[in-house]
Amino acid sequence: MPHRLRHAHAALQQPQSEPDRFEGQPLRLGELSGAEALFLRSFRGWSQGRECWCEVWNEHAKRFGAADGRLLLHLFCDSYGAVRQTALRPILHHPPCCPYLAPDEARLTGMFSALALQRPETAHFAGRLLLESQGISRVHTAMTKLAGAYAARGLAVAGSSPLIAYAQEVAGTA
Repeated sequence: MPHRLRHAHAALQQPQSEPDRFEGQPLRLGELSGAEALFLRSFRGWSQGRECWCEVWNEHAKRFGAADGRLLLHLFCDSYGAVRQTALRPILHHPPCCPYLAPDEARLTGMFSALALQRPETAHFAGRLLLESQGISRVHTAMTKLAGAYAARGLAVAGSSPLIAYAQEVAGTA
């Protein structure tokens, strides 16, 4: 694991609130596309610290093989590190096994989804709620590379993702 990220989870916290809601319903992990779900599970696992890093690695290696898994994990770590270093405040997240999305998780994963679907304006507005303005482009670059690498290996974001509509609603761009 990259040395610079060994302590990156320190600024990330688990929420004490209810899951976020879109159209009156809680957002659920099971509603996400494969790329979105992998991104979110990886984010949660990495945020938990060393005890969960092997699980994140194993999921990437099992799905993509050792060589591609290693490359994708490095791209994920670049995204995670960029978020961690430019966050306006601690990013709230649920534990890895929770079926619901916390508001910050929905915004962050919505930003990833928007970038994967080449909707940078939506991603930018969602990012403004979580990231320092000077860090948004760095996060966008890292997430775009990760989303492209996932898609090149058959794991894409669905155009009908509920997180796109959610990100637009939260950002006021619907």
